[in-house]
Amino acid sequence: MDLNNYKDMWTIHKDQYALLEVAQNKYAIVDIPNKAAVIIEDSKLSEKIKRQMMNHGNRILDHSWFANNL
Repeated sequence: MDLNNYKDMWTIHKDQYALLEVAQNKYAIVDIPNKAAVIIEDSKLSEKIKRQMMNHGNRILDHSWFANNL
């Protein structure tokens, strides 16, 4: 897979995806409407996607979001 395959996550669907801080400076990608984690098996690609999401201003959620949205 290529980084461009995921660009909708930080462009046209930016409001649907966020980063959930699971530990200090460690993030998981979250599909907000479906309240689900997005699993990307390639760790290098996953880090690139998270960096793009941060650079483009996707929301960063803390632990309370997960607890309050189950």
